Amino acid sequence: MILCTGCSFTYGEELADLNQAYPIQLGKMMNNTPVINAGIKGASNDYIHRTTMENCLTHKPDMVIVQWTETNRLELHPNLPVNIGPYKSYTGPLQVNIRTDHKFINTYYKEWWDEKHAFMKWIWQVIATQNFLNNNNIPYIMINGFGNQELIKKYNDLPEYNHINTEQFMGWPDEGITEWVYGTPLMPKGHPGPEGHRKVAEKICREIDGNIIPTSVFVLNKYCPAVSPCNSK
Repeated sequence: MILCTGCSFTYGEELADLNQAYPIQLGKMMNNTPVINAGIKGASNDYIHRTTMENCLTHKPDMVIVQWTETNRLELHPNLPVNIGPYKSYTGPLQVNIRTDHKFINTYYKEWWDEKHAFMKWIWQVIATQNFLNNNNIPYIMINGFGNQELIKKYNDLPEYNHINTEQFMGWPDEGITEWVYGTPLMPKGHPGPEGHRKVAEKICREIDGNIIPTSVFVLNKYCPAVSPCNSK
């Protein structure tokens, strides 16, 4: 079983059929491997970091695909009912970003939020997530969705980069889903369309099939036929 975590790019926002999202297409390419798509609309890296670990402990996946999102998003957990964006009289984990229209959120981003601090927080989330997956012997691939590629270039001399296993971070440092779907039709709000999701799934499948992940061999033996469907395109 494959676990995929991420934001709307993983969830399949704007697709007429969520089965067209790249996690589901990837599962079909890998000999109909079962997939859990834990991506949600507007997800923050806080959510992605947390739910990657939660889902691994609950579902024991054979492989994990972690899609990171832009760093100006937050996960909050109000203990009283709130009305923020799509959340109505809500308590529990919620996702907000720098564009969320709410008095408290607007004040937070104006007075308390710092771009570099938020970026560094994400870097440590990447390192913590990869260490968790390594310690639990779970093969994984990390990818960027959008936004982070530009910040990696902007903050290009951080010693923390030395702690990231870039061999298992597809496209590091300057490529992610936005670059991989370039030239394919986008949906009205800018999300990848079915063709873009197919390209992402094929790229990930080829990465797995190429054994760039040393511990993924057992996954290939378990799920992929002798002639990989990844090479049939």
